[in-house]
Amino acid sequence: MALSAFFAQKAAGESRREAYAAAMTDAADLAAESCESRQYDPAVAAHYREAIDIDKAREEAYLELIDYMQSVGQTNAGLRCVTARLDAEDGTGSGKDAVLLAVAELYFAGSDEDPSFVRDYGKAARYYAAVDPDVCPQAPYFASVASILSDFSDAVDWESALSRMREFERWSTGQPLSVSRVRNMRILAGVYLANRRELLACGIDPHAEAVRLLCRAKEDAEALTADLGAGPDGIAMMAASRAYETSGTDLLQELLNIRKMILRDLAGVYSSGAAGNTAYDPDEAIRCLSDLLDLTEEEDEICRIRLRLAACMILAGRDEEAREMYEMLITGHPSYAAAYVDYASYLLSAGDGGAAAEVYMKAETCPDAENEPNFASVGMKLKNAGLI
Repeated sequence: MALSAFFAQKAAGESRREAYAAAMTDAADLAAESCESRQYDPAVAAHYREAIDIDKAREEAYLELIDYMQSVGQTNAGLRCVTARLDAEDGTGSGKDAVLLAVAELYFAGSDEDPSFVRDYGKAARYYAAVDPDVCPQAPYFASVASILSDFSDAVDWESALSRMREFERWSTGQPLSVSRVRNMRILAGVYLANRRELLACGIDPHAEAVRLLCRAKEDAEALTADLGAGPDGIAMMAASRAYETSGTDLLQELLNIRKMILRDLAGVYSSGAAGNTAYDPDEAIRCLSDLLDLTEEEDEICRIRLRLAACMILAGRDEEAREMYEMLITGHPSYAAAYVDYASYLLSAGDGGAAAEVYMKAETCPDAENEPNFASVGMKLKNAGLI
């Protein structure tokens, strides 16, 4: 009887593993096409939910569901699905530290892939507090900062928040060089930028603080990339924040992604004309974007970076270079509507209405032109000027 029970349990476990793997494979196959088109496919989320229900203890399906929903602009829906399942278990998601950390970081730092997603410091504090501090030592610091920031902006105790942020920065920089340390610096920089208006009112220069932290993160990431310098401790820390065994290849890919995000962040600060931005420097933004271009292989991303480069060149007064960048884009990517629309807008503002009309009419032939935010407004300006 004991042997029968053992083999029955073993067979059930094997069957569950096979069902889980099948659901994950089905989700991944559909997600690849969905992410490429950036169109949400409910079947992908359904397969991930199926995997979660098959084996609630495994974290991969939770994490991949969150990543997928971000990539198609459905971050809120993804978090609702994941947190509902965490809360249904014991209210804390105990034992799922990688999932709790991913949820907390999204609520705290926002989503790079889904700009429509809005931070929620109160929820961030809750999920950071549920993370085991032995697994993720930075969680209590983030929980404390998030708790302070969760008040309405006019009620936030900024002195306490800044004190806690600086305490956390000192702790983090005192840790061994690791991917976690890089991520911590970038997340802290994001806090300064997300609350820049309130910090300026307190006499703090949020842009300078963000640039300082991002430059530190950039240096650390480059050092780690040069020679997986964190060693086994860093890899273990990395694995603790992801639900898979981290090989050297995985770590290098993670570092590449982080380096790209840091360069995007820096370019954004340097090119922002926001009031009080002492870091404003379009030439520095161009340098960051050029470095980002060197790290990028995906053709769609390369086009977006070159479009940003053209905009920064205009800000820096490098108009001839901007024109060359636009011309290179529309020549090399004749169906890329955003390049035509932005170029036409620039030419119109530069007083070259005839050339703007010519470029705009080419944009009209692109299949996705009407999805471009400025397509209609540029067309209206050209019509009002009698150019088209």
